[in-house]
Amino acid sequence: VLGLSGGIDSALAAYTAAQAAGAARVHALLMPSRYSSQHSVDDARKLAENLGLDAQVIPIDAVHRAYETLAVVG
Repeated sequence: VLGLSGGIDSALAAYTAAQAAGAARVHALLMPSRYSSQHSVDDARKLAENLGLDAQVIPIDAVHRAYETLAVVG
């Protein structure tokens, strides 16, 4: 399981994992927030598709906002 952001570092990690373990054994998580551009999310999806990785999108913006609220209150 690895986080896939659409950036070069996660792309290299995904490629290396797919080569080392086999694409069928790599699960990519895309976790966009309000700081993620649509371009980055699209790049991550395309990379997962091109490498043959199982991928799931789990938006984290609501969780991040809740954490920020608690951090201010706490």
